[in-house]
Amino acid sequence: MKMYKVFVVCAAFVLAGCVSPRDFETDPITVSTEQGDVVCQLYTHQRVMFDKSVSHPDAMSKQDADKVCVDKGTEVSKEWHAARNKS
Repeated sequence: MKMYKVFVVCAAFVLAGCVSPRDFETDPITVSTEQGDVVCQLYTHQRVMFDKSVSHPDAMSKQDADKVCVDKGTEVSKEWHAARNKS
């Protein structure tokens, strides 16, 4: 039984290593803010866990820029789900 658990854990690590956020990238989008434009890399339309900024104004911190991108990803996700539910 112990060997089975070891096998399951090893298999999970192998499978996790095969999936990369890069496999789910969408085209980068630009979000205008009061401090300037933030370029966001969004990923799937279903989740926002990987969404991040790839460029932001000097006056804005990376954390604030990432939040702008997560907020935009949430907006895109809601629109995607709403359009999908209409079908």
